[in-house]
Amino acid sequence: MASYKQIGENKYKIYVELGYDDNGKRIRKTKTVTAKSERALKKAITELEVEVRNTKTMDLDGISFETFYEEHFKKLYLKTLKVSTQNLYKENEGRVLNFFKGMEMKKIKPLHIEKFFEAEENAGRRTLDKKHSMLKSIFERAKEWEVIDSNPAKKVKNRKPEKQVREIQHYTKEQVKILIRELENNATEKLNVQAKLAVLCGLRRGEIMALCIEDVDFKTKTISVNKNLQVILDTNEKILQSPKNGKGRIVPMNTIVEHDLKKYIFKIKQLKFSMGELWEQQKDMNGNNITFLFSNEIGQPQSLKGLNRQWYDFCKKSPIPYLNFHGLRHTFATLLVQSGTNINVVQKLLGHSDIRVTLNKYTHTEMDDLIEGIKVFDIFL
Repeated sequence: MASYKQIGENKYKIYVELGYDDNGKRIRKTKTVTAKSERALKKAITELEVEVRNTKTMDLDGISFETFYEEHFKKLYLKTLKVSTQNLYKENEGRVLNFFKGMEMKKIKPLHIEKFFEAEENAGRRTLDKKHSMLKSIFERAKEWEVIDSNPAKKVKNRKPEKQVREIQHYTKEQVKILIRELENNATEKLNVQAKLAVLCGLRRGEIMALCIEDVDFKTKTISVNKNLQVILDTNEKILQSPKNGKGRIVPMNTIVEHDLKKYIFKIKQLKFSMGELWEQQKDMNGNNITFLFSNEIGQPQSLKGLNRQWYDFCKKSPIPYLNFHGLRHTFATLLVQSGTNINVVQKLLGHSDIRVTLNKYTHTEMDDLIEGIKVFDIFL
């Protein structure tokens, strides 16, 4: 971007902006020219811009961590990752960039990275494993692009969180009965259907928000879970992606969900018809026309934050305790396991790509089960 300032009769100083250095100082090329007309001035500006563009080279030898991340990793690689991963990097980049600010990529050693994690641990910060993965990815791209010779983050011990056996928060069977009654009597029709899709079908929040009319098949009484709605952190842009396991799944509807969906979809179709040209046609990842189940009055998908807020407000007025929305999916899985459902069936219903995920999360044993289990030895009394 070029600008100019008149410094005398027919004399001008031209500035071409080149961005900022690692210390935030502006970098620019300047040139003083003589121009007796506006046309001559514009020509001089264009010539300087061309000169800068042709002579500007990418100096990678002394490139800093911050510059590499902002100018290369972020622009060329980060945008190719899943939105959830992009958001994770953006949440952590502030602390990472602040620690490595001003350090040259080639001079960063494993000891520097160890020091970073030491500072994070001393500050009581969490998700160190995620930050470790982030650093490994950044340095691995730098290695692939021949900015550095080796990846120092790979030589640092993996920051995997300690495995903890913890109980998944969920509602009991009795609480689910109360929940369904409260949803039908006191929730909006939209929230009623959304919550039931989570607690009675095991859908994730993003999968629910991505559902469209075309995904529901009342003949087979099934729902096709084939996409996931994500929101880009810094722009709030809503985009559709493939499901978490990359495949998708078919989920059967029970009688309650089928009944509610039939009524709800009928009203959505009525709304779409009444809005006419004001309704905005939406498309899926393949460019096919779709109609979101959970949208605003002109067909745009509802926000994830909006769902969280409505669920929280509903729970505040409900006789059952608050549980975050994802806890409804945990409730679905936990009650299936407690009822003796085959773990392979639970895996397929949840859409886990690896059965070990299902086993690790949901085959915990509660104290009541333990007490009941040892009663088998009462025969020896």
